[in-house]
Amino acid sequence: MVLPAARTNAEAHLYMDLHPCACGEIHFPRTSSVVTTPDGVLASRYAGTCPQDGAEREFLFRLPERVMPPPPDGVMVYGGPEPSELIDPGEWLSIADAFARSVPADTASLAADGLATARAMLVRAVAAVEEVLKFIPAGADRVRHYTRCLAGSLGGEPWARVIKLSDFTDNGVGMIHTVGPRTPGLAAKYAAAVPVLRELLDRPDTPCRRA
Repeated sequence: MVLPAARTNAEAHLYMDLHPCACGEIHFPRTSSVVTTPDGVLASRYAGTCPQDGAEREFLFRLPERVMPPPPDGVMVYGGPEPSELIDPGEWLSIADAFARSVPADTASLAADGLATARAMLVRAVAAVEEVLKFIPAGADRVRHYTRCLAGSLGGEPWARVIKLSDFTDNGVGMIHTVGPRTPGLAAKYAAAVPVLRELLDRPDTPCRRA
């Protein structure tokens, strides 16, 4: 059996959170180390003791071929352009939904630390949605899949729309400085997404100030 790779520490910890102890406890103090498996594969080993029932827990993930640098503050990246080997598309959508639903619909009463937490949850929700798109097979109509995924995943999550709109605006403006063979594909992707995001923005429950 091939040991699955964890592309980033964030993906490894998310996977471990999805696989609780037999007693139901999710968290445990995790120590990490790099080990060599009996097959000679370099792997990340996470181990610790469950605080509820004392069970010893261990997870092994193959080290990726390319180690990604830590993302900037306020940014969540679960992996590179390749699809996850640990979490399937359906799980990614469930993760995105759970993160988005952890944010109250009305954030007006939240203090500064509560707003920061809400934003972090929404950033994670958007990052999880982006992971789904990496499973679209080569040669498929990626633009159509992308716009359908946008509409479906953001339709019921008003605050996640705001985060995605901000991210889309930043990337779309970056097209001004984009050159090379990727330019036509990116332009088609962003152009197709504009009416979808426009419709989401115009919904009355999208928490944006309107002129």
